[in-house]
Amino acid sequence: MRTYTIHLRRHGLDPERDIVVLKDGFSWPAFLVGVLWALWHRMWWVALALFIGAGVINGLGPVVFSDPLSPSILVAALALLVGLLAHDLRVWSLERLGFVQNAVISAEDTDDALRRYLNEDDDLAHTINQAESRSAGGRA
Repeated sequence: MRTYTIHLRRHGLDPERDIVVLKDGFSWPAFLVGVLWALWHRMWWVALALFIGAGVINGLGPVVFSDPLSPSILVAALALLVGLLAHDLRVWSLERLGFVQNAVISAEDTDDALRRYLNEDDDLAHTINQAESRSAGGRA
């Protein structure tokens, strides 16, 4: 089982946009392609910081270090740090958008985590069902 955090933005409660389930732990996509990962999750400031950080390391590396391997090691260390801090970076970005962490759930996957959370919070499940029925009525 993995650990997931549930983040809510209560105003307007649209189940597609106002509930986010995040897997806690190391993120391989953030480690391998940090800037693209940040852009995918619409974390513009994080993507800019990663882009500038890697650029500074690659640009100043040959000037500061005598061997050509040191800048590569620093870029790898930056990638490792991003992979380790990916969850925290996503939480920070969500908090800037008005989300609050509402629960920590152990589950098999994100759908299971959301299902377990909604089973614990009957009021929220009822609110989501109402919002879904309103949006389905508006589509017909």
